[in-house]
Formats: sequence, C-alpha cells, structure tokens
Amino acid sequence: MSSEKDGRSDDPDVCDSSIYADDSSENYDNDVIIAYGLLSEADEVRYYTEMGMSLQYTGQTQIIDGRSCWIFALGTEHDDQFVREFYYGVCDNLIYSYDAVNDTWNVLGAG
Repeated sequence: MSSEKDGRSDDPDVCDSSIYADDSSENYDNDVIIAYGLLSEADEVRYYTEMGMSLQYTGQTQIIDGRSCWIFALGTEHDDQFVREFYYGVCDNLIYSYDAVNDTWNVLGAG
C-alpha cells in the first residue's frame, strides 16, 4: 500500500491517519502529534473518519476550562478545499467538542 497523504491508502479498507509535514518543512510539535493520536482514537472521530472525513490540526490553540488546548477540525475534502464540520480541543488527556449552537466546549462523551 502507498499513502495518498489524504487519509486514504491503496486499500479502500484502510485509513491513513498519519500527520504529514508540508514541503515547507513545517515541524509538528510532539504534543500536537500525541493530541492527534488521542483524538483519532475517540469513537466519534473514528466513526467519521471511517465514513471518509479527515482530521486536521488547525494550527490554533484556545483556552478551554482554563487549559491551553490544541484545536483540530474534522471535515471533508471538496475539490481543493477542506470544509471544516466539527471542532475538537485536546489538552491534558481531555477531548472537548465544540457545540456551535450554544457556543460552548463540552467534554467529548459527557452528555
């Protein structure tokens, strides 16, 4: 199998969840890689990635419940555009999901 750098491999039953650095030599912080791994193992996120969605680090952090969290987006690829559909914050082994209706961050799976 060879990676397509888009969350897919040559085998349609395998999802490539690797994080790739741009050709600009952008280095991903180890903590972001760990957060990405933690988030990609969450049942909700795994469900959506198995349905074809992709998980991306936004390059942003945000204070949630007094903690600095890395912000990730889960979305779909359309032509040359990534459409963000869900947001997650990861910090201190906690995963938060963003509720856009109520403008709140909630612990994933707690409600």
